[in-house]
Amino acid sequence: MAQKPAYTTYTMEEGLPSSTVYDIIQARDGAIWFATDNGVSRFDGYTFEYFGVNEGLPHPDVFVLHEDDSGKMWCGVMNNELCYIENGKVVISRYAKSLSTFFKETAIIQGIHLAGEELYLSYKYSGLVHINSEGIIHEMDKESQYQVFLTGKEENLFSKLEKKESRELSLSKDYQISIYDENGLVERRKFRHPEWGETMIVPKRTCYGDRDSLTILTGSHEVLMDPNNLEFSISNRGNNQIIRQDDKVWLGSQGKGLFLMDNSQTREYEIFSKGIFIPELLDDDENVWVVETGVGAHCFKPFHVWNYEIGEELSESLVTKIFLENDQLAVGYESGVIDIISILTAEKKGFVQGGAYILGMDFFDNELYVHAPARFSRFDSVGREIMSEFARPVNLNSSIFSCKRMLKYNYNVFSMAGSFGACLWDRNTNTILFETDRMKQNRLQDQLVDHQKNIWTISDRGIFRFDLETETLIPYVENISVSGIVQLDNNDIWCSNAQGGIVLFDPTKKSISPVDLGPVVKSTFIKQLRKDKNGIIWGTSSVGLFRIDPRQKKVTVIQKSDGLISNLLTDISISGDQLCVSSSKGVSLININESFRSKSKPQLHVNGLKLNGKIVEENRLLDLHYDENDIEVRFIAVGFETPGNYHYRYRLSGLNAKWQYTKELKAMFFSVPSGSYTLEIEVFDPEGNWEVSKAIPLAIALPFWETWWFILLMFLFVVVVTILLYRRRVRKLHQTNELKNEIKKFQQHAMTAQMNPHFIFNSMNSIQRFILENERLIANEYLVKFSGLMRLTLENSKKIWVPIDDELKALKLYLELETLRFKNKLQWTIEVSDDIDESSKIPTLLIQPFVENSIWHGLMSKEEGGTVQIKIDSIGEQFFCEVLDDGVGRDAALKNRSKQHSTAKSSGVSITKRRLGLLHEESSTHFLFEVEDRIDDQGEIVGTRVYFSIPVIE
Repeated sequence: MAQKPAYTTYTMEEGLPSSTVYDIIQARDGAIWFATDNGVSRFDGYTFEYFGVNEGLPHPDVFVLHEDDSGKMWCGVMNNELCYIENGKVVISRYAKSLSTFFKETAIIQGIHLAGEELYLSYKYSGLVHINSEGIIHEMDKESQYQVFLTGKEENLFSKLEKKESRELSLSKDYQISIYDENGLVERRKFRHPEWGETMIVPKRTCYGDRDSLTILTGSHEVLMDPNNLEFSISNRGNNQIIRQDDKVWLGSQGKGLFLMDNSQTREYEIFSKGIFIPELLDDDENVWVVETGVGAHCFKPFHVWNYEIGEELSESLVTKIFLENDQLAVGYESGVIDIISILTAEKKGFVQGGAYILGMDFFDNELYVHAPARFSRFDSVGREIMSEFARPVNLNSSIFSCKRMLKYNYNVFSMAGSFGACLWDRNTNTILFETDRMKQNRLQDQLVDHQKNIWTISDRGIFRFDLETETLIPYVENISVSGIVQLDNNDIWCSNAQGGIVLFDPTKKSISPVDLGPVVKSTFIKQLRKDKNGIIWGTSSVGLFRIDPRQKKVTVIQKSDGLISNLLTDISISGDQLCVSSSKGVSLININESFRSKSKPQLHVNGLKLNGKIVEENRLLDLHYDENDIEVRFIAVGFETPGNYHYRYRLSGLNAKWQYTKELKAMFFSVPSGSYTLEIEVFDPEGNWEVSKAIPLAIALPFWETWWFILLMFLFVVVVTILLYRRRVRKLHQTNELKNEIKKFQQHAMTAQMNPHFIFNSMNSIQRFILENERLIANEYLVKFSGLMRLTLENSKKIWVPIDDELKALKLYLELETLRFKNKLQWTIEVSDDIDESSKIPTLLIQPFVENSIWHGLMSKEEGGTVQIKIDSIGEQFFCEVLDDGVGRDAALKNRSKQHSTAKSSGVSITKRRLGLLHEESSTHFLFEVEDRIDDQGEIVGTRVYFSIPVIE
């Protein structure tokens, strides 16, 4: 039989680089390292990180690993290629070249030890080598084989095995351990034992030692020696490597399997019956790591859980009920078969056919009671049936009898509960003493005989008391589904609620109240409750086995990762120090006195940082730029009690006091404001505490616009700008006032210029001529128009802005007067764009001076007269005026003035042009003014064009 402790196997499928593992060690950060014939792997409980030839290893074969005080992982590689791994990178040792030169032939490193800058290497078939800090190699003993066993700050312990010509190793009667330092041999420690012969032939690599004891494994037997009292034991196995774990010893072998010796119980377990096994490591969580050649590595949990598997100890898979009494375990199956197994030897002691379906089993006084539908049987310890006929309750049809739970009421009387109700049965007389009426649609699930001999039964309808006087079930709490019931040492009664959680039942008040045992218990349906001899409550569920300490209200959940054969449990039984639970995959046996938790806590590490999605170094957290505020911190808890299955919580203290809970290996924060914070990360350890924690300071700098110097600078800047703006405003107001005064001045000049003295004089002469020539009607018309023009001119001159319609009226009157005076030699047109609103206002007295200039200097020089065209258009927020004439042009007009000896200049045009520029400047609009000759297709001058912009207000 192969009764096995819980273990996990790691192969190439799980991530190992090879099935041939040479060495396993645990680093200071808790990670497990594997040396194989295909490189090195680091395992953190979640993933394997691989280092091979492509990652820098000089050769894939790595035989030994060693971590120095600085955290470098040294690798003893084939062909003397010594290297180490640091910060995820492979570095070739500075000693590698010297070693390759020193050893002409292939040498295999078996042991590595560093003491400061001093390096010690033990080689297979090449002895012990010391390399000092200067790289000088000293061969300490090249004729012997050494294996490094013990290292320390002040001494280095090696075992020395003398080598025969046959290369087999021999031990003298006085076996000795030699201690060396950098100067050579320090002392030899001798161990003697009278059982040893003159010589003992042992295979290679068969020695194990520590500070307190020595173990020699030979080809035929092994000897465990204590140098203080020389105690030993012998096991006839073909072993060659061991690991000692408290009072237990793991024994490996060359082809004969793996064995476990428990010296405290003088028991031996055959874990595997064949194969090459080498125990390599006892880690901080008390797990034992064993290499199996050709497979990989096994990680055996501490000896808290032993599993019985289907096809080995168990006959079938569908386990329905179990019962444990002393060292006997009864396992019932759906088929009605029952195995009786010794938990000491894992051997079957009996085989029982109990019925069609095993509903319940109980061991009392070394007798087995079996409950099956329509059958109740009684057997002795080896499976012989003692009683087949059972006195059934009178109210019960025998075909539907089923008992769920049987408890001892007194020595010979038992309380039974099930679908039939409840009853008391006397086993001596095989009679029913008390019985209830049959329970209709209210099948009892469990019962409790309390300290006062009250019988409490539970069902999916509530909690009831079996009243023996009335033989009835009296309801105490109804309308609640209860599946488990147990009484504590302090007389409190706890029940498991089918809706989740544990409730306290108060018989005096006939009430229940929730028991606060944390969120895990509250949200879990615990099916059965049992109490052990220490007062600890145990409960089965679909997520594992609950261990509840009522005094401390402390809860531990034992799961598959702790060694259970399955989390989905179907039954439970406790006897003495042993507890047994069943599932569809088998049965797990547990010692209730085990802590189930190692003394070691998982190590919490921060292993990555991203800022705004980019990977950076962790030390950047202390000096973050203000816009580096999208933060992702990656972390991991390295431990092998529940590898890869830790719960975490984190918060950014100073920003949010609320914890964030997760199973992911990262904490994420977005748009974190500037400030100093502390990132707190905690691990929910297997004991149910948030104890393992890490606090990381984090600082995000203020944006430069929030720093004191920038605020001061901006204050000074605002003050200076305010002063400058104020001065500019004052200057602007002064300029505006000057501009307004100048505009008014030019407006008066324009008014004066508008009424050109020559025009007035000529107009008066024209009126006089019309009267003398007896053209009174024309004279009267001329006089009316002239007076109208004077009136409009005087009215408009009082305003800066006038509607464009008023300005055009004055312009038309002027043109009509000039037409009368020149007796129709003058033709004119005024075109105004439809886009122009007649109510839009333009500066007054603006267009007439340019029209007058065209008439007097362009047209009147021609005997036949000519035409003036005025066009006004709207572009954007301005008006544009175009004055066209078909006169003599600018050059001819200038020559005519020269012939007349006239130096007079059109003051009205120049004043108006200057006024236009000032108005544009005041309204902050673009000023456009163009004067050009009009040219026909033959290149002849045919007139003049004046084009200018006019500022507008709505």
